[in-house]
Amino acid sequence: MKLKTSSKIDITMTAVIRPKILNETLKSFCKRVFCDLDRFRLIINIDNVGEDSNPFNMIKICHKFFKDVKWNIAVEPSFSKAVKWVWSQVENDFVFHLEDDWIIFRKIEFNNILRIMSKNSNIASIKLCNKKLKVINGVVVLGDLAYTPINEFCIAIDKGRSMSLNPSLIRASFIKEVLPFMSDNVNPEKQLRKRNPLLKKIIMKYDYAIYGNPGDGALVYGKNGLNWRKNYGFSKVKKNFITWEGNVYGKDFL
Repeated sequence: MKLKTSSKIDITMTAVIRPKILNETLKSFCKRVFCDLDRFRLIINIDNVGEDSNPFNMIKICHKFFKDVKWNIAVEPSFSKAVKWVWSQVENDFVFHLEDDWIIFRKIEFNNILRIMSKNSNIASIKLCNKKLKVINGVVVLGDLAYTPINEFCIAIDKGRSMSLNPSLIRASFIKEVLPFMSDNVNPEKQLRKRNPLLKKIIMKYDYAIYGNPGDGALVYGKNGLNWRKNYGFSKVKKNFITWEGNVYGKDFL
């Protein structure tokens, strides 16, 4: 696929009502990744749960950064349904998936990531690392996963459990393949594994990458959401996260 540096990119985002967190995330990524804002379209699902704030304030924040915003306010909080909804709205060839509570430390050249995806049609996604890319015996290790280093990126060795919803550039054709088989009742990231019989064939025919070279430090930080949950008394309902429980709930707004 020939790289089109002017082509539109969809950004898919799942969120709950926490305006300050959303503003910090969008400010961070628009400063360091989405520099040409007119090139991007934001698709955001806002679950009506969280802080005591009108969910439409979240939409106003989105419009501070992007002219083109497609939004949905879901009355019933559901992480899996949120991911399915934003992915169902994708129109362009590449999708940057981003949850509402990530921060990026350093500026990156977005076209470099696009170029990697364009030159390697077997790669379904390339994520930004949230830990240092350690090297052990010539293999890059991130958490409990191992990767083969290639110039500017690393390829997962165990592709069957490497697809991630961390900040990632994803091929839209991959999303369109997996979406019809995704469940409303299981954490979407846990569905995208080879142990899922509905998706195994699709998952295993692609590769999954990390952006960066061996020894590079973390690019993104994802603990803003964890700190927020502690401050507001929220927790994940269970290990296989689908929705929320806590002390603060969204209000009727329609």
